[in-house]
Amino acid sequence: MTPEDGVIEAPIGRDRRHRERMAVVTEDKGRQARTQYHVINYVGNYSLLEIRTQTGRTHQIRVHLAAIGYPVMGDKVYGIQFKLGFSHYSGLRYQQIGYLISYNRRSS
Repeated sequence: MTPEDGVIEAPIGRDRRHRERMAVVTEDKGRQARTQYHVINYVGNYSLLEIRTQTGRTHQIRVHLAAIGYPVMGDKVYGIQFKLGFSHYSGLRYQQIGYLISYNRRSS
């Protein structure tokens, strides 16, 4: 994941095509959202990330990571479909800081 430390600042609102989902949208259609990330480790095509949210939008982490091309592993709504025996929720805690595993489609 490049860069290894970064901030995603992109407004989030309802997806126009799939109303049950959220998406990165234009500023006039969504609410501001800010997500800070840091890569802790790489394992093959995966990255272990430390995530800090400065805003609390619905599905913010999932939407932001998918928008930059690094979806959360096992996310059936915003990510890539995997045949795994667990989901990304197994390690996710609803707090202001969390650790997630993200799939690196763009391997470097």
